[in-house]
Amino acid sequence: MKDRNYPIILGHQYRKGVMAVRNYRGLGGYAVLLCRLKKDYQTGEVFGLEDVKSVETELVFTEREALEITVRTMNKILDEWKEQEEQEGQDAAV
Repeated sequence: MKDRNYPIILGHQYRKGVMAVRNYRGLGGYAVLLCRLKKDYQTGEVFGLEDVKSVETELVFTEREALEITVRTMNKILDEWKEQEEQEGQDAAV
């Protein structure tokens, strides 16, 4: 079987959501599920399992260290994004 990479694009559609689940599939730890939802939701709006149409991908963390590394990586991306926006704002003001 050939390895394939299917991108999950977040931010362009409101019918996608992120859900955290404890002890997912009996593996222990936590899982982050990227879901396709049955209807549109606004950013920050709460949805439940009954609102999930399908699960597109699962990030399962069975060790806390793996979650910490992922969170640090995401925070680094967020910091870089904010710095870029600030720089673009300063460039536009000149």
